[in-house]
Amino acid sequence: MASPCIGVCRLDPAQTHCTGCGRSWGEIGEWTVASEARQREILAAAEVRAAAALAGDPPTGVLRLERRAPADTPRDITHLVDPMTGGRALQR
Repeated sequence: MASPCIGVCRLDPAQTHCTGCGRSWGEIGEWTVASEARQREILAAAEVRAAAALAGDPPTGVLRLERRAPADTPRDITHLVDPMTGGRALQR
């Protein structure tokens, strides 16, 4: 299974997980040796963290998913915003 890394490797303020992929540092280290079933578990946990960020209640996030994209933005593009500056940190 391909790594969920998106190249935005940044530790959240509580230093519990990467704000790019949502995985904990232990999960990142475990990824290459984990079984496919375990990788699915890791992805599920990362998705829970992302859903919390999207809901505006990130438990420990530096980046949050922007709730509203510009009207001309395709729906498959996600914007991450740095709440400290309000600036766009990543667009994919």
